[in-house]
Amino acid sequence: MTKAINTNRAFIINMPSDYVPDLIVFDLDRTIWSSSSRNGAPMDVRLLPGAKSILETIPTLQANNATKFAVASNNTNWGKSMLQQFQIAHLFNYVEIRSGSKVAHFKHLRRKSGVPFNGMLFFDDRKEIADAVSNLGALAVHAPRGLQSINIFLTAMKQYSRWHAAGCRRGVVVAANGKLHAARGSPVSSPATNKAEWRRSPFPRPSLMAEIVKAGYDIMQRTQPENWCTKANQDWRASFGAGPSSVAIVWQMIDPLNNPGIPNSPQLHHLLWALKFMKTYETDRNLASNLGGKDVKTPRKWVKPFVKEIARLCEDLIRWEDRKLGDTGSDCLVNVDGIHCRVQRKYTAGGGVNSKFYSEKFNDSAVGYETATCIKTGKYVWINGPFTASFGDTPMFRQALRQMLERGERAEADDGYIGLAPSFASVPEGMFADRISEQQKGVSRRRHETSNKRLKQWKVLADTFRHDTFEFHRDCFYAAAAMTQIMLEEGECLFPV
Repeated sequence: MTKAINTNRAFIINMPSDYVPDLIVFDLDRTIWSSSSRNGAPMDVRLLPGAKSILETIPTLQANNATKFAVASNNTNWGKSMLQQFQIAHLFNYVEIRSGSKVAHFKHLRRKSGVPFNGMLFFDDRKEIADAVSNLGALAVHAPRGLQSINIFLTAMKQYSRWHAAGCRRGVVVAANGKLHAARGSPVSSPATNKAEWRRSPFPRPSLMAEIVKAGYDIMQRTQPENWCTKANQDWRASFGAGPSSVAIVWQMIDPLNNPGIPNSPQLHHLLWALKFMKTYETDRNLASNLGGKDVKTPRKWVKPFVKEIARLCEDLIRWEDRKLGDTGSDCLVNVDGIHCRVQRKYTAGGGVNSKFYSEKFNDSAVGYETATCIKTGKYVWINGPFTASFGDTPMFRQALRQMLERGERAEADDGYIGLAPSFASVPEGMFADRISEQQKGVSRRRHETSNKRLKQWKVLADTFRHDTFEFHRDCFYAAAAMTQIMLEEGECLFPV
């Protein structure tokens, strides 16, 4: 470890000062440290291994390059206290911990530091946030597993040098492996209309599908039918939520045999266990019993890793630029809406019901997500959350999605978004609404609502969520969205506009 850190410092010292960021900004939760909480209090929070090494390089960069450092986070509950507990607060010149979007955080940091956006380097675990910040003009780094290695930081520093020398183009994001790609919301090429052009998932291998069908019927403890018929399809989906072809695509995209996020020696039935968990949301004991009397710990070992990796597929499957597919020049390219999911009733430290989680829809505790689908294709192009249910649809929209819209662009929405009309949203009761166009828009909105209903076909989202970590609920929601997106690409299309 010491040798590696010394090498890293030598690299940093020898970098041309013109190409070193003036301000390096870090997200906190799941980027600098692991994030877990219970009833709003931190629980078993640890600095990630790469973050420890990076923090050791900060004094070197501050001394040799006059680089400043900052944190930007929404963790108003315990973010500052954890900085003090880890004894790292003194390393940061600016601490921007407040509610609101990262875009707002960066505007505050620009005013405080005097550093232009193209002089900033930013690290975050969430793709949509990295995209939004990169569109301001900063170079953003998307580290989905957080700063697990200092190599992520070193690669980003090298890429910043090249990016700066090339003219600091907006809308560029660095992946954890060092590759550069365009951010959501950045200029894209002419929209495609051919379905094959907007397909994000690979086509399934027939031999793999046959293996999956066999593994699935072994789990269901049923005899595999000679011919695949409607009844067989219904039985299969009742157990696993998606057809064999969609399951095969997920297996190919996750690549479990070469995926460090999956335990050693994964098998096809392990993926099916995770899908069965999402579809039926049985208790651990019932799930183990229905899997042939397995020990409770056995499915538990596989379910969460596979759900997390399915959720990560959203980074490839759900892209903001896909809203332009089939665009005919309309100012409204997406339908947007919020969706609430029940969670166990939340209480304050004093024992009362926590009003932040109160959902009028359920008259109980819930968390909310924001989804947007392309009007022309029906595909998901945006997901954001979770939020506490009381946060509301309009604040969710203002938190990030509003910054993603191009000048003059609006989103189709229901009357709950009337406060954003007509500048950012087109709503039924908004200004300039006419009866004929509203009938067409109503069809489009109903299709979006149908997409969200498909998410609730996964009982892990429809039933009250028993688990007490929002991170796992987020994984389940994003995994359900990824599966729904793949099922759409496999031909299970909604009714046409």
